[in-house]
Amino acid sequence: MKKNIIALFSICLFAFLGGFAAQVVMSSHPSFAEEFADYFKISGTGNPKGIEMYVNDASPAQNFYAADGKIRLQFGTYVAAGERGLPLIAMSDNKGDIKMLFRLAGANESPVIIMKDNQHRDRVVMGLGLSGIESPFLSIIDENGQKQNIFGSY
Repeated sequence: MKKNIIALFSICLFAFLGGFAAQVVMSSHPSFAEEFADYFKISGTGNPKGIEMYVNDASPAQNFYAADGKIRLQFGTYVAAGERGLPLIAMSDNKGDIKMLFRLAGANESPVIIMKDNQHRDRVVMGLGLSGIESPFLSIIDENGQKQNIFGSY
């Protein structure tokens, strides 16, 4: 009987020590999360900025950063009057500059795609009419800022 109690105690002790050792050895440190009332961040050792989610002036947003710390992708809603609550998706190049923007705009809250050049200028804008009839449009803007409507009106 005494041998059985000692054996049972030994098994329990080693099981406890094994569980403790596994917790120390297998703890995951590559990802960290910070949480605040209006801000949440997920990052890893290879990407310290990672993903940010936050609420700014009652408008939610989410930013995705590359390992170099530059923003690559944004989701959110506008905060400005007249656009408040309208969604946007922005894609950025390796320098962190916005190159393509998907958004809703105008009185019709129409879908619009905007493509930008390396000088941050709108060069191609396409979508549905921003007010009145929602006719499709495609406009190109040259390097001097001259707009040409290929079809429709923007």
